[in-house]
Amino acid sequence: MRSLYLVSLLLLTLGVAAAAQAKSPMALFPGTELEWKDGPSSLPKGAKLAILEGDPTQPGTFTMRLRFPDGFQVFPHWHTQTEHPAGTKHFAWAEGETILQLHGQGPWTITYVNAADDPRTPHP
Repeated sequence: MRSLYLVSLLLLTLGVAAAAQAKSPMALFPGTELEWKDGPSSLPKGAKLAILEGDPTQPGTFTMRLRFPDGFQVFPHWHTQTEHPAGTKHFAWAEGETILQLHGQGPWTITYVNAADDPRTPHP
């Protein structure tokens, strides 16, 4: 009886694991195979972007990488959706080329603390 219980438990565990894998298979994203594009207009010029999964402009989960050149700065800002966590004011800078991987909930937005720091704001 105990053997039957253990076999049943093993089969149930394997079935649950297989179902989880079918929903979200693990994937590797070697840096040499990424398609880098110019970063979004919400970041200063020079940023590059590679989408790994999902669509950061739409509702739902996403994973993306940002590549910043040496000396790159993102002034204080916050995000309306979760980017671990939402609403927290923070900033970024790069010493040397820097690649950052972000996981979050879309749509991904940036709201700058000081509107004048927003690269989308026209400057006279």
